Amino acid sequence: MKTSIYKFITVCLVLLFAVLSCAKKNEPPKSSTPQTTESASVQKQLDNHLVVYYFLTNQRCRSCIYLENTTKASLDQNFADELKNGNIVFKAINIDEPQNKHFIDEYGLYTKAVIVSSMEKSVQKKWKNLDKIWDLIGQDEVFKAYITSEIKTFIKS
Repeated sequence: MKTSIYKFITVCLVLLFAVLSCAKKNEPPKSSTPQTTESASVQKQLDNHLVVYYFLTNQRCRSCIYLENTTKASLDQNFADELKNGNIVFKAINIDEPQNKHFIDEYGLYTKAVIVSSMEKSVQKKWKNLDKIWDLIGQDEVFKAYITSEIKTFIKS
């Protein structure tokens, strides 16, 4: 008798799980972009902006983490307003992920890198590889000054 009850409960739970799984699959997808009344102004800001990419891989050593963190710290210290209003955007991109492989050819990447890219209406107008980053590992202030100087020069050109 007990075995029959256990089998019945097991079957009911399996059926309940199957029904809930199907119901979840039929839900409409949720929007990944929240809709706000400021959408137009945000889009305008994003039409013309600078992207500072840090390209990484699944293999993360101490130097690689330093490059990312110190680049971000330099931006936070020297371009806080531009980051806040969307004129500068920082993106850490893992090029080991399939959807990001195109960056390898686009920028000629062969290792971790910081790339500065000027975007106008979702079209890249120019870019620069800040390739001296590897020479400045461990020299925090010199590294940050290099990132800051290169971005300011890039903006002016």
